[in-house]
Amino acid sequence: MNRTIAITTAVTSNASIRRDAMLVIAGALFIALCSRIEIPLYPVPITGQTFGVLFIGGALGLMRGTAAAALFVMLGLSGLPVFSGGA
Repeated sequence: MNRTIAITTAVTSNASIRRDAMLVIAGALFIALCSRIEIPLYPVPITGQTFGVLFIGGALGLMRGTAAAALFVMLGLSGLPVFSGGA
């Protein structure tokens, strides 16, 4: 069976809840920063948000990447201006 690993798992071997939580928070903030990158085209602008999600998914792996994306969505739903265009 071919098993793939995330970049963070390959670089660091020790696992801790604190490190995983910090990686998830940093991943959500990275996605929020990438969403600020915008190329205004009509009718749909191109944003860096897609790159941020794909990069975090590859860097953190399935579980932590999903948690980071879910945290990003929860931050946006709570009213923080993290979505594209500050919405």
